[in-house]
This record gives sequence, C-alpha cells and structure tokens, in this order.
Amino acid sequence: MDVLINHVRVLTMDQANSVVEEGFVGIRDGIFGFVSEVQPRIMARRFVDGAGKTLIPLDWAQGKGIVCADAPADALLLDGLYTSETIAEAGLSALCMILRDGAICWERTSEA
Repeated sequence: MDVLINHVRVLTMDQANSVVEEGFVGIRDGIFGFVSEVQPRIMARRFVDGAGKTLIPLDWAQGKGIVCADAPADALLLDGLYTSETIAEAGLSALCMILRDGAICWERTSEA
C-alpha cells in the first residue's frame, strides 16, 4: 500500500451518499485500494492521520468524483467533519491535503 489514511470521515458519493465515520482508506498505484470501517493489518509507505478530518473526491463540485475501491485516488482532505450537506461551508483554510492519482501533491505544513 502506498498511503493509508486512518480514522477519517469519508464521503463516498455512492447513490446513497454514504458516509464512513471512522474509516480507513488505502491507496495503491493511483487508485483507492479500499475504503473500510475496519482497521486493516497492512503495511504502507505513508500513514496519514485522518482524525477530525473529511476525505472528499477532488471533483466534488462537478459530481463526477467518487471515493470507493478501484476509483482514481483524486481527493481532498479537509480539517473538520463535513457531510454532503455541509461541505459547501468548507473554506480554503480547511484544506490540508490534495491527492492526485494517489500522490500527495500538496500538503499543509504546520508552522513552527
């Protein structure tokens, strides 16, 4: 596994707009390998703490993105526990990571 995001709220964008409250998301070779409510016993090159954060598809505004297994790993990681109804309230200050094809292409760093 390339990246494992732990304890994150996941907006899955399936037909029911399901929300995984304390999920585990694995990314491998540019796609979401799994989205699970059960902590996997796997090794990953990079672990990301998703506690208190929400993972949403990068193309949320167009309604094209999806966070589910075998979908392209293009997503935003936001500070805060958003739902599909409250996601419009998220501002740029909430953005903490951008994933494109499974690679972390931008990450907010804490200021010392």
